[in-house]
Amino acid sequence: MRESGNIKRRKVVGATKRKATEDRIFIPKGTTSGHYVQFINDTMDIMGEFPEMRGFHIIMDNAPIHVPSIIDPVIIRRRYIQVYLPPYSPELNPIEQFRAVLKSKVKLTKFSDIETLSSRIIEASEAIPVEHLQHFI
Repeated sequence: MRESGNIKRRKVVGATKRKATEDRIFIPKGTTSGHYVQFINDTMDIMGEFPEMRGFHIIMDNAPIHVPSIIDPVIIRRRYIQVYLPPYSPELNPIEQFRAVLKSKVKLTKFSDIETLSSRIIEASEAIPVEHLQHFI
């Protein structure tokens, strides 16, 4: 039995905090507000080709990349109307209903060796009848 005050210390490898070097550049992972602004601009470019779509509403959920202070001026400048869905309102967002159906079809069976997630999603989406999609709207 050890006596009090006689504590054996162990060094744990990898427990030290790593510091980023000063020359290291931060590259954000995933989709950013910048990506979304580009997507919105591209979408409005296409919408602008159809006179009947001018002034339409652009509806967004509350995803972290939908930053109103960044997105709103872009949409307003092009004379479209921005609308944000209330938080936790999947019933107002038809794509959420579609995703639920698609997800159930994708998860039905195990993947084969040659099958990819993309191919499974394409196959599952093609299996959903158009009539079924019309009920989401």
